[in-house]
Amino acid sequence: HAPIGVRNVIREWTRWRGASLDGAMLALAALLMAAGLRAIWAVVV
Repeated sequence: HAPIGVRNVIREWTRWRGASLDGAMLALAALLMAAGLRAIWAVVV
């Protein structure tokens, strides 16, 4: 849920709105998910 909080902070502090902000937060969410899955993989394997 971190990208949701970051999205809200960016919307409050800047004029960035709309689909481009949503897309950037989707990319951030994917990056965080990939990093988390990599960490899990490192522990399990």
